[in-house]
Amino acid sequence: ELEFSVRFVKGYAGNREDFWQLHATSRNCNIGPPIMIKFDRGKLILQSKRKDGRSNRLSSSVYIDDLIGKWNKVKIKFDTSEDSKVSLFLNDKEVFSNIPYWIETCGIPHFKFGIYRPGNKYKKNNRSVVDFDKIKLTEIKND
Repeated sequence: ELEFSVRFVKGYAGNREDFWQLHATSRNCNIGPPIMIKFDRGKLILQSKRKDGRSNRLSSSVYIDDLIGKWNKVKIKFDTSEDSKVSLFLNDKEVFSNIPYWIETCGIPHFKFGIYRPGNKYKKNNRSVVDFDKIKLTEIKND
């Protein structure tokens, strides 16, 4: 279980702006992130990689306008069994529940906090600012 506080100071109204990822790329394994949490045009999205190589892209009813400028509590629960799933809680409300994800066997899972988004040298992105605090990772054993 991963918990952290996040404050979206400015922005996050653009296209596919990630603020957190479970990544798995390593020296000999060039793969994309198994899980991404992002805003797309102001709406909270969870995207996960499936075993078949395709992606789940789930939209929520949470908007950046409701979160911007204040501290928000994020909790991510990972089921790391053979049939791995992830659930996302925001301010103690479950937003996504038991969404399948997959990490390729060559991957080394690690967390990334920050702004990740598409862009190019011809059209500049709008400015987005985000703060993180109180990051806590807890291993929960199920008997």
